[in-house]
Amino acid sequence: LQMARDDTFDGILLDLVLPKMTGIEVLQKLRVQRPEAMVVLTTAYGSEETAIQALRRGVNDYLINKRPFDQNEVMQVIQRAVGEGELRRENKRLAQELSIANAQLKDRAVHLEQIVRQLRDANDKLQELDKLKSSFLSMISHELRAPLTVTKGYIEMVANGNAGEISEAAREYLRVAAENADQLAKIIEDLLDIS
Repeated sequence: LQMARDDTFDGILLDLVLPKMTGIEVLQKLRVQRPEAMVVLTTAYGSEETAIQALRRGVNDYLINKRPFDQNEVMQVIQRAVGEGELRRENKRLAQELSIANAQLKDRAVHLEQIVRQLRDANDKLQELDKLKSSFLSMISHELRAPLTVTKGYIEMVANGNAGEISEAAREYLRVAAENADQLAKIIEDLLDIS
């Protein structure tokens, strides 16, 4: 128990019969101080009930000693336990990496949600500004139309002689004024189309 507290081992071969406590009691203490330890319980005096009890308490494998001692069987059991320990450590490492990756993904998702919210807000503001622009263009177009219509009417009246005789130079001025009034009317129509 002292060695297991101070060092890490690939596997622990633990006898069921020990001088001061049983192998099961040692196993219980090992599970508290080194839950990741790979423990193979071995005994010459075990039974099926002992094996079941040991497995329930967290032993990784169980080996019944035979006379003569079968070195190949012991090596296979130890190698299997050590391999399982490596797999567990790798699984734990991968689970930690997955946990970190999930946390990073969660952070990114929160960040993306904030960006989406900002984009929605910006889009709402743009739509509001677009409505204001359209309303403004429509209002300006209508406000400019009335005085322009009056101006064009007076230009035509003067050009047709309804205000008395005018000189050729004045008639030319009125023609230029009428053309510009027509251009302004077209611009106002275009504004109405845009709005």
